[in-house]
Amino acid sequence: MLYDAHVHVFGPGLALRPGRRYEPRRAVLPEELVEVLDAAGMVGALLVQPSFLADHEDVLGAAAAHPDRFRAVASPSSLAELWQGWERWRGEGVVGVRLNLVGSDVPDLASREWGAVADALAEAGMHLELHAQGGQWRDLAPAAAALPCAVVVDHLGRTREIDDVLGLAVHDHVWVKVSAPYRWPDQGQAEALVAALEERTGGERLLWGSDWPFTQHEDEITHDAMTAAVRTRFPEVARRADANLARLLGDRGF
Repeated sequence: MLYDAHVHVFGPGLALRPGRRYEPRRAVLPEELVEVLDAAGMVGALLVQPSFLADHEDVLGAAAAHPDRFRAVASPSSLAELWQGWERWRGEGVVGVRLNLVGSDVPDLASREWGAVADALAEAGMHLELHAQGGQWRDLAPAAAALPCAVVVDHLGRTREIDDVLGLAVHDHVWVKVSAPYRWPDQGQAEALVAALEERTGGERLLWGSDWPFTQHEDEITHDAMTAAVRTRFPEVARRADANLARLLGDRGF
C-alpha cells in the first residue's frame, strides 16, 4: 500500500470547537506524518480534518506545503460553515467533506439544503464522508443511497447492524473505509461485513486508512500495527486499496 486514506494533523495553539468530545495532548505536525509514511514506504495520505478543531488552517496548510503527498477532507460543523469555506476548499486540495455524526443528530440528507451540497460535491468531483455509528445508519442510508455524489462510510460504519451498511454499500457511488478497527464495536461482525462487501461488490469500493495518530488511543496503537493488521486480516482490501482510492479521487487525486 502506498496511500493512507485516513490520517490527522493538528498544530500547536489549536483553535478548538466548543462542546468537543476530545482534546489532544500534543501537536501532531505534517513533518511527523511524513516520517511515519516514509517509514512505512508510503507516498501520500488523506488528511481528515479532526472534528475537535474550530478551523481548517492545519489541514489546508499541510496540503499546500506538501501537494505531492497530501489531500484534505474538510469537516464543517454546520451548513453555514460548509458554504463559507466552499470556494477556498475546492481550490486548495480538498477532495471531500466529512460529517462527524457520532453523538449528534442525523441530518436530513434528503432535504433541499443537503441536496444542494450533494450537487455541488458531485459537480466538483468531491465526496461526502459520513462518520456515524450504530442505529444512525438506519436513518442515513435511504437518503445517502440516492445522493448524486460519492459517499464514503467511515470506519466500516462502527455498527453491529451490518445489514444497514451493507444495504447502502451495494450502491455504485458508495465507498467504505476499512479503518480504525479499534473503534469497531464487534470484531466478528466487522469481519463478516468486509467479507460480504467483497462478495457483493467485488471489493472495488473498499478503502483503507490507519486513523493515525489514533486519537483517544495514542498509547495503544501504532501505524505499523495498523498496516500489518489490514494485510493479515483483509489481504484483498490491502491489495486493492491504492487503485480504489485513485478511482474515488479521480482528477482531484495524487
